[in-house]
Amino acid sequence: MKQDLPRDPREFALFRYFTGRHVFTNLVTAIVFLVGIFVAVTITKEAFPQIDFDMVIISTPFRGAVPEEVEQLVTVPLERAVKGIDGIDKMESWSVEGNSVILLRLDPDHPDKKKTIKDIERAVDQIRNSKLPEGGDEPNVVEITHNQPVLNVDLSGAPEKRLREVALQLEDDLVELEGVALAAKKGYRSEQIWVEADENKLSALHLSLTDLIDAVRSSNHTSPGGRMLKDGQEILVRTMGRLQTVTDVGDVVVRSNSEGERIRIKDVAVVRESFNRETRYTRVNGTKSLQLSVQKKPSGDSLKVAKLTRELVGKYEQRFPDVSFTYSDDVTFYIQRRLNVLLHNGTSGIILVLISLFFFLSPVSAIFTTLAIPFAFLGGLICMYALGYTVNLLTMFSFILVSGMLVDDGVVISEFYEAKRDEGLPPFEAAVVGTSQMAIPVTVAVLTTIVAFSPLAYVSGILGKFLRQFPIVVVLVLTVDLIECLFILPSHLALFASKLRFPAWVERVRAFGPRTIQGLEKRYTPILKSLTKRPLVSMCFFVFMLASSLVASKFLLKFHMFPVSVDEFFVSIEMPVGTSLDKTAKAMQTIESSLLTLPKDEVNSIITEMGVMGDENNKRRGSHFAQSRIVLDQSGRRTRDGTVILKEVRPEIEAAAKRLGVVNMEITQRRSGPPSGKAVEVRLSGNSFETLSGLSDEVQAWLNSQEGVFGVKDDFTPGKEELLLTVDVPAVANAGLTPSRVAQVVRAAFDGEIATEIQRADAEEDIEVLIKLPESARGRQDTIERVRVTNPKGHLVPLSQLVTAKKGKGYLFIPRAEGKRTITVSGDLDQELTSSHIISTKLAAFLKERVDSTPGVRWEFVGEEKDRVDSVSSL
Repeated sequence: MKQDLPRDPREFALFRYFTGRHVFTNLVTAIVFLVGIFVAVTITKEAFPQIDFDMVIISTPFRGAVPEEVEQLVTVPLERAVKGIDGIDKMESWSVEGNSVILLRLDPDHPDKKKTIKDIERAVDQIRNSKLPEGGDEPNVVEITHNQPVLNVDLSGAPEKRLREVALQLEDDLVELEGVALAAKKGYRSEQIWVEADENKLSALHLSLTDLIDAVRSSNHTSPGGRMLKDGQEILVRTMGRLQTVTDVGDVVVRSNSEGERIRIKDVAVVRESFNRETRYTRVNGTKSLQLSVQKKPSGDSLKVAKLTRELVGKYEQRFPDVSFTYSDDVTFYIQRRLNVLLHNGTSGIILVLISLFFFLSPVSAIFTTLAIPFAFLGGLICMYALGYTVNLLTMFSFILVSGMLVDDGVVISEFYEAKRDEGLPPFEAAVVGTSQMAIPVTVAVLTTIVAFSPLAYVSGILGKFLRQFPIVVVLVLTVDLIECLFILPSHLALFASKLRFPAWVERVRAFGPRTIQGLEKRYTPILKSLTKRPLVSMCFFVFMLASSLVASKFLLKFHMFPVSVDEFFVSIEMPVGTSLDKTAKAMQTIESSLLTLPKDEVNSIITEMGVMGDENNKRRGSHFAQSRIVLDQSGRRTRDGTVILKEVRPEIEAAAKRLGVVNMEITQRRSGPPSGKAVEVRLSGNSFETLSGLSDEVQAWLNSQEGVFGVKDDFTPGKEELLLTVDVPAVANAGLTPSRVAQVVRAAFDGEIATEIQRADAEEDIEVLIKLPESARGRQDTIERVRVTNPKGHLVPLSQLVTAKKGKGYLFIPRAEGKRTITVSGDLDQELTSSHIISTKLAAFLKERVDSTPGVRWEFVGEEKDRVDSVSSL
């Protein structure tokens, strides 16, 4: 009820108005608590905030092509097509064996990102058929979205075909779950039908691989034949020639004559079901597995998705006892752990604050001042929900950080209220006067904190997008707390001061607080008087303490926003270029066996990937790469620290790698936080790899001479040995053939040629029919002499008469940036000895002296230092 009492001219009418509206303030408090609890239960919970990466990838498979062919025939034409499109900030590309990948970074400040993406798609479509080579797949333009992986389901313990069947069923059921966007398959190979031709039989029957390709391709065809009328009824006509099974492919007629004699595919080749060639696969805890990565929708709740996934997989475990199901990379563990920390801090904070204030303020002031903590948290959650934010590791960290700042302003208001009560003012007047006189100091104190955090909301780049919710949530919670302190807390103090009564023993216990304060005042007052009489001494002491702290911070304060984790580490190996995937797998299995000897209560899982090396932001692919990711147990059973475990296994792993002929082995710990590169990373760009390679050697030598720098390397690697076939154009023309026909035969002889795709209603995907030579024939030196090509007249022309062969060596992969070839030199740092900023400053001086004098070569920092410079400049 509003109270009409004499006003003090120092009071703000606004505070008097709200202090007297008890019903309103109580209603607001109740609404905030009820709505806040509802939001806390229903708000989306995930690992990281939803951010827009502003990236588009153009991926173009070109089966069987070496990196230089991919670069010249696919990557360069696509780069030229999209170059100059408004809204593209940067362009990078990688040409690898059989694939071209172009990464376009969009301008985050461009007003119409959708138009930019449509322009990219239109530019790619324009050259799709005119400038890209035959035999390559169509380019796929994809915008990178933020479907967050929640957990992986690993299937193992059964033959590959069985795992595929179960995985396809599980995938269908997973995407039907609430909040699940997709279940991405890893280690999954597509079905194929292999037609392995016998060279001797082909030669005896005067046939070639091209005859088999043409026969299968022409036999798998269905087309409409129009319609006919019969007895007044309209009948549709279709010409059917579709292949469905292995038997159908084997029965395809290659040649026949008028006497009814036929030569079928099965007469000259072995036809069997198989899978596409394995270029990479995954093992979990030493067992080959097929992995489903469950990714949630932007609106999906990670905790709920994980729960539903586990329930579904539990049913599959009962249905398919022959298949083993395990989990890996479950991010809900970290979400739940951070939630537990937040709840524990919040609960313990409320209890400790209540107890502390109980001794120094009245019980009513202590209770309602403490009430500001849950009020601010719940009010902040409501604001987050209204802004579309989620509960994630960043926003939870904001709550944990701000929890220690919430009661400061409330304590000031309550303490001044108590002082006015001691002067004899009634509760209402004491609340109004106390709030009025302390409103400006309290508001300014909160605003200084808000100003300190606010600039983080304007950091640019991926780091800025990743961090943005952190300062905003801090500001929201502090603002809600300030509103509660100025407009709701005084009303509660005025209303309940006379209504709440406490037993006499409460006052006796509370007497401990005032006695303690009096004792401290007796000791503190003489010191304060002495200091005020000697201002110069006080100032000198203050300056000395400030200078000392600044000097000490340089040596003692080692803060890393996203520290290296000791809960996960990687063991990566690189075999000699050209090593087969099987041989690399055997070497990795030996190293893996050393890791599997670690106690089970220390290791959660060991996930090994064959054919790859590096993290998601710097991944290299090839049959000579492999890496294991060791995830340590974090449930509390583990007694040893991760660094201790790593030190124990390192000597054994290094000895095994040396024995196995490993060219390069890396043991690294996982970094948390947003995507970033190495601590030091500089990119050299130009047209000649020879020039860039020489400069790279000089940069690496300089970095290796610096204290605290280790793991220096570049990404330039000579490729596999190549057999270069040059088409003899006059000879091809004289034979009545074309270069594309010759290229088709070469593909079929060495890698296999996809003749057609079979579409079946009962299959989840199209099945490719691959015409090829057996493995034994493809690895022989005289393959070129033995292979024949059928010309239009039906004559067999030896391939050796149409091409000339020579051996050479290319590149493993060809990176490019802004249309130039690049070599990137990178290294890690011992943060105790140096920093990225210090090394990069020195390196920049070296590069200006050495590289700037080389014509046609540019350099730039990328990775962690580039992110740091961009972030600081935006601040």
